[in-house]
Amino acid sequence: MLRFLTAGESHGQGLVAIVEGLPAGLSIDTDAMTLELRRRQGGYGRGRRMVIESDRAEVLSGVRRGRTTGAPVALLVRNKDWENWQNTMHVEPQAPAGSTGANRAAVVRPRPGHADLAGALKYDHEDIRDVLERASARETAARVAAGALARQLLAALGCDLTSHITGIGAVTVPARTHVTFEACLIKNWNTRTARSVKRIASPYAIVLTGTPLENRLEELVSIVEFVDKHRLGPTFKFLAEHQIRDEHGKVVGYRDLDRIGKTLAPVLIRRSKSQVLTELPERLDKNFFVPMTFQQQTHHEENREAVARIVAKWRRYKFLSEADQRRLMIALQNMRMSCDSTYLLDHVTDYGVKADELATLLGEILEQPGTKVVVFSQWLRMHELLVRRLDKKRIGHVLFHGGVASSRRKDLVDQFREDDACRVFLATDAGGVGLNLQHASVV
Repeated sequence: MLRFLTAGESHGQGLVAIVEGLPAGLSIDTDAMTLELRRRQGGYGRGRRMVIESDRAEVLSGVRRGRTTGAPVALLVRNKDWENWQNTMHVEPQAPAGSTGANRAAVVRPRPGHADLAGALKYDHEDIRDVLERASARETAARVAAGALARQLLAALGCDLTSHITGIGAVTVPARTHVTFEACLIKNWNTRTARSVKRIASPYAIVLTGTPLENRLEELVSIVEFVDKHRLGPTFKFLAEHQIRDEHGKVVGYRDLDRIGKTLAPVLIRRSKSQVLTELPERLDKNFFVPMTFQQQTHHEENREAVARIVAKWRRYKFLSEADQRRLMIALQNMRMSCDSTYLLDHVTDYGVKADELATLLGEILEQPGTKVVVFSQWLRMHELLVRRLDKKRIGHVLFHGGVASSRRKDLVDQFREDDACRVFLATDAGGVGLNLQHASVV
C-alpha cells in the first residue's frame, strides 16, 4: 500500500512529500516528475504565483543510482518566492540577520470559503496566516510530485492513466459514445495511449481536431482506424497506392490524394480555411515567465541605474552626445541580455533558469515522435547555452547564425528537413530570412 505525507507552507522554504510503500528497484525518472509539475503550473485558473515559481522535485532520500531502495522516498519542491517572505515566514524566534522581504502584518480576518476560520479555532491561532499558509493551493505541488512517483509505478506495471470530459454544464456526451477530443493523442498507432483508446468498445466514435489531416499518411491511417478500421483498407496497400518513394525507400511525395478525400467523405466533416477565416481569433502566443536569479538582478539593476542617469541627463539638457547615446544603447542591451543569463555578459558564469526551462519544455515537446522545433534567439551565446543542454540530453540539432558560411547554410536547412534525428533548429536573426519552416511544428 502506498502512503504519502506532505509538509510545508505556501511561502516557506519549500514543500516536502514523503512517499512510503514503493517497491525496491523501481526506475525513477526525475525529468518526468518535472513535466508533471509543469502540467500543474499550466492548468486553468492558475494565479500569478505560477509566474514566480519554476517547480522541480528534488529527491532527498529513498533513491540511489536512479532506482528506489525500498525506503520511504522524500521529495522537496523549493519555493522561489521564499526570498520575498523570509522576514514573515522565518523559523527562528527572530528573523536572522540578512533576511529579505517585508515583515507582513498578522492576518486577523478569515476569508470566506477557506479553511481560515476552522483552522484558527481548531489550533487557537491569533494570526490566521499560520492556517492559510498551510491550507493553500500551493500545497498541491507536493501532491503532484508524490503522484508522479505513483504514476511511474503504474507505468512499470503496464498501466497508463487517461481521462476525458463527459459533460460541460447542460452539454453532455450521449451514452455509449466514445469521443477523442485531440486526434494528436492517437495519430501514432504504436503508442500505449493509441492502443488503449482503440481497445475501448463503443458503437459510436468521434474524433475532434483543429488541425488539417496531419503530416504523414501513417498518422491519417491511425486516426481513421479509430472511427472506422475498415475505411482505408489494408495499411500496406493504402500506403503503396499513395506514397512516392525514392530508390532508398524514403517517402519523397504523394499521389492520388483526391481519392483519399472521396473515401473519407462519408466519415469526415471538415470546414476549410475559407469557411472559418472570418470566425478565427487573432494569433495566440504562449508566454512562459521565469524569475531572474540574484546575479541576473544585480547586472540588470546596475545597467538600469546607468539608463536612469542618462535619461535624467537628456530630460535636463534635451541633448545627448554620441558617447551618451552609445552608452544608453549598451546599457539597454545589457539589461536585455541579463534577462537570459549572465553568460551573455561575461561568457563565463551561467546564472539563469531560462535555458533550463527551455530544455525541459523541449524535452516535453519532443516526446511526440516526428516533432521538430525551431528556436529563435537574437543572441548567439544563448544558443551556446542551449547547445550544451541539447548535447547532454542527446537531442539532435543544428545551429544557424550569421557566422555560418553561405556555402553551408543550405546544408544545415536540408539536414533539419531531411534528418529524422535532427529535431531542433537553433537560429539567430540571420536564420529568420527566407527560412522555410514547413517541417517544424513548433516555433
